[in-house]
Amino acid sequence: MTTKTTVAATRRACLAVVLPLLLAPAASRPQAPAPPARSHEAMLVAVPAVRTVGDVPMRVQAAFEQTLATEVRKLDGVGAIGAGEIGDVVSMEAEGRMRGCTQDEACLLEVAQGLGVAELIELGRRVELELARTTELKLFFDYPLAFRPLSRLADGAAGGRCGILTILGVLASGEYALCGIGMQVRELTFGIAGQDALAGLWRDAAVLRELRAGMPARLTGVCADCIMRARCLGTCVAQSYYRTQSLWSPFWFCEQAGATGQFPPSRMALPAGSVKS
Repeated sequence: MTTKTTVAATRRACLAVVLPLLLAPAASRPQAPAPPARSHEAMLVAVPAVRTVGDVPMRVQAAFEQTLATEVRKLDGVGAIGAGEIGDVVSMEAEGRMRGCTQDEACLLEVAQGLGVAELIELGRRVELELARTTELKLFFDYPLAFRPLSRLADGAAGGRCGILTILGVLASGEYALCGIGMQVRELTFGIAGQDALAGLWRDAAVLRELRAGMPARLTGVCADCIMRARCLGTCVAQSYYRTQSLWSPFWFCEQAGATGQFPPSRMALPAGSVKS
């Protein structure tokens, strides 16, 4: 039996067990036998990717798979791992095997984190200065503006900046939010579309007023001394807030580059009264 056949059979078996439980009325669902008194572990069910027939948008399929896993978790004594989580675990294990990791925690952590800042800077330079010159496409590497070559900044091909001062996100729930971060950080949501006047929220929301008044002057750390801060605006305020609960924290990439001596000295402001040699 081939691997493809085995996976397909596993998916059918999982769905054959799970779907009847979800679709049956609550009163008619079979009750799971009580676990032994000494065991407190839930039965773990793998909810694989759903195979669809016809032209079903990927976002609809993804939403269904996520909902299916959530519903399975509601069953008494049952845990579930969704298709996306299965893929993440398999990918990490496969990469770990290729790099010689078994149960070595430090090695697995390195795999999970990916490339370091120094490696990303080197990769960015290769993309910007070598690969971009070999194609007519507008090709650039997405890292903070302070690391981009001046030639790329001048020709406008080095990407833009975060529009944090001129945009407002709308979540699937209809709530207005500071970018999409409102899905995880509730204090960065500001009202509901159709119920709250957008003009009033844009003018009066405390976080938005604070950003307009303080950006970029209140940025801290390495970002406070960067000559690109007025254009960069902290690279991604939402990501920095999620990490530190501060609107003014330095972007993680720049912070790590500064701590390891990788931040470009030419992009740092000179102290008052000093002259660059």
